[in-house]
Amino acid sequence: NTQMGNGIASGLLGGLFLWFIFYILFQISSAAWVGGGVVKTGFAVGMILGDRLSFYAAMIMVTFLIILGVINYLTAKYTTKSLLHRSYQTGTYWLVITLFLKLIVK
Repeated sequence: NTQMGNGIASGLLGGLFLWFIFYILFQISSAAWVGGGVVKTGFAVGMILGDRLSFYAAMIMVTFLIILGVINYLTAKYTTKSLLHRSYQTGTYWLVITLFLKLIVK
């Protein structure tokens, strides 16, 4: 039964890792960069992915949010309207990242 214990420990570490990363961003930005939903969903995704894949999930999500932010900044700077909303609904992004890592990368 040690395999199950390792799975639970891995899930808990993954959840705490993603929670910590996005909680720090949440606190530093006063909820301007990421909201509480990203922090909570990050914990759940980390529990599903485990410690090893959670690192990759964090890198993919942060990179994706940076790309969206740059697009939003450039369109707002050079046009009268931004193409993207300032608030991103990240649940779908988390779902795609989780499925990609869990089913394809393993």
